[in-house]
Amino acid sequence: MSGVAGRSGRVAKPLDQHALDGTRTHIPGKFRNPATPMGDPEPPDALGKEARAEWVRMLERMRMMKILSPIDAKSLSEFCQVHALAVRLQKTVDDLPDLTFFKVSVDGAGVEHVEPKIHPAVAKLLSARLAVNKLLKDFGLTPDSRGRVRIPTGDEGKEENALERLHRKAAAIRRVRSSNPVAAGRTS
Repeated sequence: MSGVAGRSGRVAKPLDQHALDGTRTHIPGKFRNPATPMGDPEPPDALGKEARAEWVRMLERMRMMKILSPIDAKSLSEFCQVHALAVRLQKTVDDLPDLTFFKVSVDGAGVEHVEPKIHPAVAKLLSARLAVNKLLKDFGLTPDSRGRVRIPTGDEGKEENALERLHRKAAAIRRVRSSNPVAAGRTS
């Protein structure tokens, strides 16, 4: 939105992402996105046992998706620590006799009011789970966010000519017609 402080629109796509999407156009010379280095980030020393185990699991997942970069160390560390906190909170919540409690208050007229409240440990667990989910989305590791992550395939620089586009579209039409009898004109 224009004119609103702190809301200047969405963040620009990196040039590498434009190249993968095929949407790269002329971009003024002084605005360049640095290339993201690939490789394993170093784990910080401050990670606890559970956080370090999650670090190893996440590295393996990110290697499989080919989205691992050393500059992700801070975000990955934050994710692992929040995940470890969520695991500890889950153990605490599992040991609770009840997930709610009753708050008893007395108003000015001396009438007692009883209202159910969620246990603070449950509220903290829900908050930690939301933070974990947000960080997973940032890394493209949820079903919803995975579709937005593009992985280099090696043929980004290859231009598709008109004949190749035509063949690709014809093959798609044939697939649709073969799977849909109405579209193919075969009705019974």
